[in-house]
Order: sequence, then C-alpha cells, then structure tokens
Amino acid sequence: MKKYSATGYLIGAVFALILSGLWSVKAWPFFIQTFVPFPKLEQATVYEGKLLIVGKEHYNNKLGVWVSPAYFIVDKNGVKHKVFWGLKGDETPAYTKSFEGMNTKVWFHPLFGVLNEQSYPTDDILEEQNKYNPSRGKLKKGEPFGRSYEEYKYFVQNQLSRNGKYSSRALPCIATLLFSIYYFIKFFRTRKLEKSTAA
Repeated sequence: MKKYSATGYLIGAVFALILSGLWSVKAWPFFIQTFVPFPKLEQATVYEGKLLIVGKEHYNNKLGVWVSPAYFIVDKNGVKHKVFWGLKGDETPAYTKSFEGMNTKVWFHPLFGVLNEQSYPTDDILEEQNKYNPSRGKLKKGEPFGRSYEEYKYFVQNQLSRNGKYSSRALPCIATLLFSIYYFIKFFRTRKLEKSTAA
C-alpha cells in the first residue's frame, strides 16, 4: 500500500468515517436486529386514536430504498404521535389512504416500530376491502384486526434473520468504518514517526 504523510492518513480516515456515517442510515435495521434484544410489550408506548396518513410510498434515489408514508395516531386531545411499522430505517407501508381515520391502538417502540396493534375498520374500509381485496381476509365491523406481538416477534427473530436482507446494507458501512480505523492507526503511527525523525 502506498505510504502517505500523517495528514494524508488523517484526511483518508475522516473521509472514510463520513462515508461510513452516510451508509449507516441504510444499515440501522442490521444493527438493531443484530445487537438489540426484541423488546417486551411493556416497554412500548401505547397510542390510541385515529390513524392519519401523510404522503405516499415512494422510492428514495439517494438512499436506494422504498420510503413508506408517514403514519400518525391522533389521540382524543388532537395530539399527533408519529409511528411506523417495521424496523427503524426500514419502515414498511402498512396502510393506504383508504384506511385513514380508522380507530386504532398501537404499542410502539422507537426502534422496532409497532409491536402490537388493534385497529377497527370504518364502514368505508369494510366496503372497500371486502370488495376489492378479499385476500386480506374478511374484515368485520367491531372486530379488531392488525399484527399481533407474537407474530411480529417471530417475523423479526426468524424470517428477517434468515433472509439476510439487511446484511448487504451493512457491508459498505462496516467496510468503510474498518478502513477509517486502519487509517487512524496509520495516522498516529506516522505522526509519531515524523516527530521522532524531525527531532
């Protein structure tokens, strides 16, 4: 490998560290899934109210990922609480605009998203879903639906870990971080050598 001055190694280390930081945005789900134990339901914050959906699903060219709409639970006091489905950094679309306004209760965790959910369909939702999307299963008035805690826990701990979905996202982040650490080590060694040579 070509030898640089201490300043050259420092510039390389800082540049690699910045790149690693930028790539870490996509790698968040990998680190969450790998290092954070799945939370208990008691660790979640419970929000109850009406579902508000802002925006729509779209592709973010800069990050190279699909971005879900922004979801809020508007409580009885009119306070909006932002929530998401999926892991932080890989929020998944859960509902389309036709579900807006439904009464829902969610158990929300800041890293793992909605852990448990009890939602109640409105008359409009019942009509549309049972007519156009029967594969979802028949929704019934007054009966809650939504992903359960046990179902989501199983999905994160078994299916996500097997398919390696997030490993490829984390590779550039980890590689540039290791490169940065190596260059920082070279910087300190080269600076020490330069000082001893100058003396």
